[in-house]
Amino acid sequence: MPALVLVAMFDMAHETSLKTLKLLDCYKVGDESVSSMAQFCKNLETLIIGGCRDISDESIILLADSCRDGLKNLRMDWCLNVTDSSLTCVQASWKEMGFGAC
Repeated sequence: MPALVLVAMFDMAHETSLKTLKLLDCYKVGDESVSSMAQFCKNLETLIIGGCRDISDESIILLADSCRDGLKNLRMDWCLNVTDSSLTCVQASWKEMGFGAC
């Protein structure tokens, strides 16, 4: 699925109360998609982006800042460009976050 399609989907999702999003092993999901999630999907409680290998620290830090009030579960195993730097930011932003398969 092209990144632009995902961005459009997230734009539409902000009108809804999308709470769970599972994008496991979606190789075309990258920073642009995660940035759109951070911008438009404010009601997310669970986000599964494991195996999305084009995601980097930049978008994870943006997600941590934008979704800190609602996101409770984050799974991002095999996100090979995510480093301890962004994980530290996530941990500081989400005190009650449950981490799975990091």
